[in-house]
Amino acid sequence: VTPRIRLYPPAGSEEVRGDVKLVHQLAQSGTYKIVIQDDGLDYTGGYTITFFNLSSCAGVPIACDQTISEEITTASDMDVFQFEGRAGNQIVVNAVRASGGVTPRIRLYPPAGSEEVRGDVKLAHQLAQSGTYKIVIHDDGLDYTGRYTITLSGDCDGPNGIVYVDITAAGANNGTSWLDAYLYLQDALAYAGTSQTPVEIRVAQGVYTPDRANANPDGTEDRNATFHLINGVIIEGGYAGIAGADPDARDVNAYESILSGDLLGDDITEGGTYSDNSYHVVTANQADATAVLDGFTIMAGNADANDPDHAGGGLLVNGGNPAISNCVFLANQAGWTGGGAFCQGSGITFSGCTFVGNTAAHGAGLYHSSAQNAVVQDSVFTANESIYEGGALALDAGSAQINNCEFQENVASWNGGAIFVHPAQEKSHEITHCDFTANTALAQGISQGGGAVMDRGNETALSHCIFQGNRSLGGLGGAVYCDGATTNLVNCTFAGNFANAGHALACDAYEAPGDAIISNCILWDGGEEIWIGAESIVRASYSDIQTIDGEVYPGTGNIDLDPNLALPGYWSDPGDPSLLLDPRNPDAVWIAGDYHLCSQVGRWDPVQNEWVVDEITGPCIDAGDPNSPWENEPMPNGGRINIGAYGRTDQASMSPKIYTLTYNAGPNGSISGDAQQTVKQGDNGTAVIPVPDVGYHFENWSDGSTADPRTDTNVSADITVTANFAVNRYQVDVNSIPGGSTDKDGAHAVKHGDTLTITPSSDIGYHFTGWSGDASGDADPLAVTVTSDMAITANFEINTYNLTYKADSNGSISGNTEQIVEHGSDGTSVTPIPNAGYRFVNWSDGSTEYPRTDKNVVSDINVTANFIINEYQVDVNSTTGGSTDKDGTHTIQHGDTLNIAATADAGYRFIGWSGDASGDAKTLTLTVTSDMAITANFEEIPPEKVTFEDEVDSSDGQPETYFLPPGIDDDSIWNAEGGKYYRGYIHDWGWTHTFSPPEAAPASINSATLTIEAYDAEEGARHLIYGDGVLLGQLAERDDRWRLTTFELGPDALAELMDGTMEIWMDIGTGSTVLKVALRSSTLTVNYNAKTEGN
Repeated sequence: VTPRIRLYPPAGSEEVRGDVKLVHQLAQSGTYKIVIQDDGLDYTGGYTITFFNLSSCAGVPIACDQTISEEITTASDMDVFQFEGRAGNQIVVNAVRASGGVTPRIRLYPPAGSEEVRGDVKLAHQLAQSGTYKIVIHDDGLDYTGRYTITLSGDCDGPNGIVYVDITAAGANNGTSWLDAYLYLQDALAYAGTSQTPVEIRVAQGVYTPDRANANPDGTEDRNATFHLINGVIIEGGYAGIAGADPDARDVNAYESILSGDLLGDDITEGGTYSDNSYHVVTANQADATAVLDGFTIMAGNADANDPDHAGGGLLVNGGNPAISNCVFLANQAGWTGGGAFCQGSGITFSGCTFVGNTAAHGAGLYHSSAQNAVVQDSVFTANESIYEGGALALDAGSAQINNCEFQENVASWNGGAIFVHPAQEKSHEITHCDFTANTALAQGISQGGGAVMDRGNETALSHCIFQGNRSLGGLGGAVYCDGATTNLVNCTFAGNFANAGHALACDAYEAPGDAIISNCILWDGGEEIWIGAESIVRASYSDIQTIDGEVYPGTGNIDLDPNLALPGYWSDPGDPSLLLDPRNPDAVWIAGDYHLCSQVGRWDPVQNEWVVDEITGPCIDAGDPNSPWENEPMPNGGRINIGAYGRTDQASMSPKIYTLTYNAGPNGSISGDAQQTVKQGDNGTAVIPVPDVGYHFENWSDGSTADPRTDTNVSADITVTANFAVNRYQVDVNSIPGGSTDKDGAHAVKHGDTLTITPSSDIGYHFTGWSGDASGDADPLAVTVTSDMAITANFEINTYNLTYKADSNGSISGNTEQIVEHGSDGTSVTPIPNAGYRFVNWSDGSTEYPRTDKNVVSDINVTANFIINEYQVDVNSTTGGSTDKDGTHTIQHGDTLNIAATADAGYRFIGWSGDASGDAKTLTLTVTSDMAITANFEEIPPEKVTFEDEVDSSDGQPETYFLPPGIDDDSIWNAEGGKYYRGYIHDWGWTHTFSPPEAAPASINSATLTIEAYDAEEGARHLIYGDGVLLGQLAERDDRWRLTTFELGPDALAELMDGTMEIWMDIGTGSTVLKVALRSSTLTVNYNAKTEGN
């Protein structure tokens, strides 16, 4: 079927018809119904319906001269593109089929209305409206699919996106040209607000109020009406417009474009009032840096209501960072903050603006309260007045950069006649190249003041600023009040300021002590420049500070000298400038001065706009911190920053002509002292010393001078010279002592650092021992690096030889065994001495010389004497009655041992040795050390008599004498006569030993032994010995011979000896009845201490 379309609105019966396609702009809001039918033609069949709402569809943006490739994929597919068009502009749309693709159908839809402009492949059209146009590409129900390209060309966005506003324009008033300019700025802003491309609005001279637009030409008198800044929109005033010969001519002063809050236009009429004025002439909410307001006078705003309408009478900024330039904020008011402008949460930039006659409680000209950084540059604040603080400007909660601004005749009733800095943690401000002139803090108390600036609890740096004629009439700090803050003052000039205390600066504690740092500044207000409160500090360096007593203010580089300012300002009568008044007089007016420094070489005169020459040169020229940068100061300068506001600027006063003294060092040296000097004409340089490198010497300067050190005096030109250095030459004398020579004996001339190699050579019998003089060691050859005159001697000594005489282990040497003999000399005699039993054989070198003397020695000698052992003949003989086991002749080496055992025949006994041996040991051990003859001697055994004194016989108690025959044995004992020489078990023996210590009784007995010699003839016999009743032990058991038994007396027995006697008792044959024992002797040995008188 070929469908027929019928559209029915929510109310009414109006039918909108279409075949295949229907395009319509809705006139009502509500539920619409679409009916599809065959219109009575009895067509049947399938169809598709597509609903497309162009108003809510965001098309693909397309710009002028842009080509986009797309594709139609189904019969119902449509592609939508959009662009910003301006009424009157001519545009062309080309849609080209790709190879094998669809043949596009073009439909153009305006911002408003249902008019459809059609085209196949190409569409050319002049736009009747301004706004967003949409282009629809489809196959128009032909079921074509495929790729295509679309291109937009022509004057798509109007002439460079410019919109014109002129209150006197008489044309179409669509903003497309000066002739057809919008009459009201609000209409241009409305258009710009719908544009998706950047727009520039040019506003002609005239007065524009925010309540007027094309829809309300007479104004709404709505105090909430405001001109709202828009991202991507530049609003420029100051154009001549239709009333000018050249409408595009722009001069913001000649063609003043005024944005006024005077909605009724009655502010200057009799009975006029601000009470009906706009709260905020201009506003910006979250506007970025592309939102620009340039070249307007913004006046008569009155923010006198409650928050937020109590701040920002001229401009209210809430967030963002718009740019405001070349604007005048005139006579705006605010009940609380920012009569001219209030910026909250904003990083706004003001450039080239003027704030005049604005009022508020705080920050009458501008109040900035934001964590973002604000920038105010090249602006002027004049005659603004705050009820409390910050006559011109108040900074709160954020950081700010204030550069190249003027603050004149601003007033604050309390603090900061020009600027008040609120406490803000960890925030800092920079104020540079600003002039503060005749600002006033009325200051109601001692804690108030700061005629120009009060810095409270913050960190603020002020540099290159001039403070002149500022007053704190009732408080502190005629120019600056550091109230619990850290205030840095660099290259500032203070003159003619006044306060009750601290004409230039007051520093006091707020929540913390104040800390002011001054450098390169001039404080010249008549004395009493600085006032310091409790716990606060002011540190100054390289500054010219006027004092009452003439004492220089403490600090490095400070002076107290008339700075010779070009033309100081002064306080005068308002009706007669020649009449001076005291600054305490509230009627006194300040006549501004010129604070450039006088110079005989050159001073900038801002009135004549040229450099002039003075008769004197001020002491502040070239007197600043030598570490401060100075490079912007014009030549000639002294290479050091000037003190005061113009230091390090292109208006810094010039120094007397400066010459450069450059002292260079040629190769092989350096310069000690300032090698690059700048000296004023006629002055003297400082001394420099040419320092040669090691091994070089200074010859002269390149200008012929030989001055060392050199000081150039009465300098009248630049000097550049080079110190010349030459290498040193040294004399090296080489000598040799007798015994040798060198290959360099004699004198030599050698350059510094060169090497001289010397080789020593020894005569026969001599050797080189080393170097002396200016060389040491024994290097051969010697390599000397010459760095001075030298005398070197080669030393030689005659050779000496070591004569070493040693003996082997069987002998020794008599004489000097370690000899040192010079070459060709003789040694001393040595004799080899054999050990006992040895004899000398020869020397290890084969010599048998004995004794030995080595002569004409020419080398070391090391020999050993060799020895061999002696052998001896030992003859062994025996006498009658026995023999030895070695009888005969024996050959024995010296020191060997010969054991000889003697054996007696029966009835004989061995009585001892004779000849080369002695003693009666039956076995003789001889160490043979010579020839020997030894005889073993025997004799018949005679009867022996043994007498025991004090013997006790258990039978009769009488002493008895017994005789023992020779060769006694068991049998002879048993068969002897009636018990005359033995005792049986029934005849126990006893006897008594006595002793008397000489001279005195024993003091103590250390030890005692009892030795008994007895003959035991029975096996298993036990014969017990008692001393004074104490058991001492038993006799040694039987071995059929005489035997000694020794008893050590114990403590108990020793105690019994203390009386000098001991009774001995032998209990024979304990436990047996047939035992026999013969007794030969009993010996008691006592070791005691005897005490004598005195010992």
